Amino acid sequence: MAQAGEDLASSRRPMAMLAPAALFALSNLNILFVGNSLTAGNDLPGMVKALLQSQGRDRQVSVQYHPAAHLNDVTANRNLVAQLTRGTWNVVVLQGASVSMSHKYTYPQDGGIALAKAAIRGGAKCLLYSEWSRRGENETEYTE
Repeated sequence: MAQAGEDLASSRRPMAMLAPAALFALSNLNILFVGNSLTAGNDLPGMVKALLQSQGRDRQVSVQYHPAAHLNDVTANRNLVAQLTRGTWNVVVLQGASVSMSHKYTYPQDGGIALAKAAIRGGAKCLLYSEWSRRGENETEYTE
């Protein structure tokens, strides 16, 4: 995962699956999920909140979900971009970039990258997933 100040499009390091442990030591954790039905339908925001609160610590965890069929579709949403840059969120999880399941086509990723940059400008750690991987399929090289 690229860090603040790095060009997200050219970063080829393996993505971290979790934000740094220091984030999870915070007593107030605000997480924004922007994603499609795979994020919403499986209640990923609720599962993450329950896991973070299950540690038995006195922690306030706030999660919010913003629907997006594809990340490129919501880049023009000025309210969302303003919310990302406002500094409200410790962590922003972006999911739902356009990908070709056949691996025959390449789609632009500018929207997801712009949203990630807005979140980083707002001080959030950003986790950018093009899509949740399919069970039994090794798609690591394709989706990095």
